[in-house]
Amino acid sequence: MRVVIDAFPLVARSGGVKRYAYEMIRRLATYTEHEFYLHGLMSGVESCRVSGQTLEEATRCLDQMIAANEIPISANMRDWIAPLQKTFVSDWYWKYHQRRSRKTLQRFGLDLYWGTNFFSPTSQNYPSLVTVHDVVHIDCPEYVNPIALRQLTQRAEGQLKQTDRIVTVSQFTKERLMDHYQVAEDRIDVVPNAVDTEFRIINDQQTLEEIRRRYQLPARFLLFVSTLEPRKNVEGLLNGYIESEVWKENVALVLVGARGWKSETIFARLEAYQSTYPIHWVGNVNWKDLPAIYNLADAFVFPTHYEGFGIPIIEAMACGCPVLCSKTTACREVAGDAALLVDPGDHESIATGIRRLMEESEIREQMTDLGIKHVQQYSWEHSADRLVDCMKKTVTT
Repeated sequence: MRVVIDAFPLVARSGGVKRYAYEMIRRLATYTEHEFYLHGLMSGVESCRVSGQTLEEATRCLDQMIAANEIPISANMRDWIAPLQKTFVSDWYWKYHQRRSRKTLQRFGLDLYWGTNFFSPTSQNYPSLVTVHDVVHIDCPEYVNPIALRQLTQRAEGQLKQTDRIVTVSQFTKERLMDHYQVAEDRIDVVPNAVDTEFRIINDQQTLEEIRRRYQLPARFLLFVSTLEPRKNVEGLLNGYIESEVWKENVALVLVGARGWKSETIFARLEAYQSTYPIHWVGNVNWKDLPAIYNLADAFVFPTHYEGFGIPIIEAMACGCPVLCSKTTACREVAGDAALLVDPGDHESIATGIRRLMEESEIREQMTDLGIKHVQQYSWEHSADRLVDCMKKTVTT
């Protein structure tokens, strides 16, 4: 097959969709019997062929492409530009990408277009497959940027009708698509996200202490990893942490992740609490440092309001870190019986869960052991194989 891939998510700052695109493309690049080309970067699609490489070669190639497409701006400048991106760039990029896609792909002679995040070019005359990560714009529109919400409200149904097949990252998202858009079940395949082998138990104490010093991490802490925005329920986590009173035992709360949409209230609360409680925001970190940070944490806490999957859940499990997460949306499906489940809308439930993890060693050990076993079912190599099967099915039906 000759497949063109929408690679635009690779140039995002962070997030699950970027991780998904990066990990999947890295694995697809190792196939020798198919040709994969990246589209949506500054380079022409013909110059972005990724096929027949080793995983190390694919990683180096992707990292170079990502670096070449990033615009180097300071954190302060990025915060100033962000509102403009929300009101202008999103609409502009959609229209530009549609026009560029049609012109480029009409002369490219592809067998399939794979949209990595809900997008495939309109007015196409070739098969297409798209990945849908969630339908938060339908289930919880209050958690979606207004510009993105308008785009999805106007275009999602048309995109789903025109594409030949759909991949979702969880059974939860598949069922929501069927409920909301009446998509036939036999048009949707579930191919789960996974966890890279870099996420593992680390026994090298020198490496761990180096990461602790680099990010000024406390001796004991609960860890949260995600973009800080309303959907991630950071304020509920803060309330639950404070009510749990584990901070009295010198257990800190460490938040890892970038500022997200509508985060002003979150950071106002953080600033107010930090003078009294050991709460640390370290911002974005190099993803290669994340395994060590998970290893250093006493527990991972992820009581988010809405997830289409929730990759950090299985990353923490792979690192031997006991997990507390929401019992709603896709979190329950992804975590199985290997995490302590709480009600994200009830800070008392979050507080009780935190206390149990920190005070009951048997629960902590049980969650750790179950998590290590549970995460073995998630492999990017296996998911890439399943994705290729979906591609073949799309082309031949």
